[in-house]
Amino acid sequence: MLLKLNESKLVLTEGLFNWKIFSKDNFYLVAVSGGPDSMFCLEKMRSGGYKIVVAHVNYQKREESGYDESLVRDYCQKYSLPLEVHRIEKNEYSLSANFQDWARRFRYKFFQEIAQKHRIRCIVVAHHQDDHCETYLLQKDRKNLVDYWGLPSTTQQGKFKILRPLLLFDKKQIINYLTEKKIAYALDVTNQLPIYQRNILRPQVENLSLLEKNNLLREIQAKNRELEKIKSLVNEQKKKFILSQSVFFVNRTDNYSSEIYLRLLYCWINQVTNGLLHHRKKKLLTEIYKQLFVSQKTSLVIKLGKSWQIVKHEQNATIRNSQY
Repeated sequence: MLLKLNESKLVLTEGLFNWKIFSKDNFYLVAVSGGPDSMFCLEKMRSGGYKIVVAHVNYQKREESGYDESLVRDYCQKYSLPLEVHRIEKNEYSLSANFQDWARRFRYKFFQEIAQKHRIRCIVVAHHQDDHCETYLLQKDRKNLVDYWGLPSTTQQGKFKILRPLLLFDKKQIINYLTEKKIAYALDVTNQLPIYQRNILRPQVENLSLLEKNNLLREIQAKNRELEKIKSLVNEQKKKFILSQSVFFVNRTDNYSSEIYLRLLYCWINQVTNGLLHHRKKKLLTEIYKQLFVSQKTSLVIKLGKSWQIVKHEQNATIRNSQY
């Protein structure tokens, strides 16, 4: 539903916010950076009457970081909202070349610690429609073996649930809403610098026409429908191929696509190794698939990092810890 502000402007109401994933009986941890997306999400959660705790990470990496924190503090003080802040010192920074990946893992760890402290099981993040499209394009480019194309509205992360209520909003709608409501927000200029792949994709997504974006969203929906069928078939075939905790049947007698076997291998290896292949690219899994299903060799050993190895013998493969 839309509300008229004047003859030419419209402001979004509750229609696009995914209230279905919330309950007034629960407490929620809302991750707020001070940027427009998270301030919009915070405003919606607060004005909707939900019980919330706010969490903010100050990386102290930009000159404006102090302003971002003060903006979040001012909002929380104005509405008497509990706020948890972590300021990252220089000695906490990872030596990893991919700062964005490290920062993401760090803040989610912090969010989970704060959620645990307040006995909260749901963490609310402000990913929106443009983030959804960017994620999908990154997945395609990286040829990942994904659990979902783009971003789902809910994700289980250990014992915590990650909620994304803004996936129907694009960036322009969010900015327009905050402007009309006179809600302050901060802009991180580093998000526009072409130093990360996502940053390079961001203006491409923002500049899509309405028709182009709708076509992209329909493409994502179709890919997810197809993926659900694939995952269903994989679940059906697990008992046939995963013979035991450490034994896998490698005789390819069924006319399945290679992706079915890749996903079966992925399930098996992660189950035995406690997630060794998480965050690994599809390239490694494809090589394992070729060695087990395509190679004519009946006996071989495949190294999986420093600690694990797969041993193929005749029609079976086993995983063992090479350190023992």
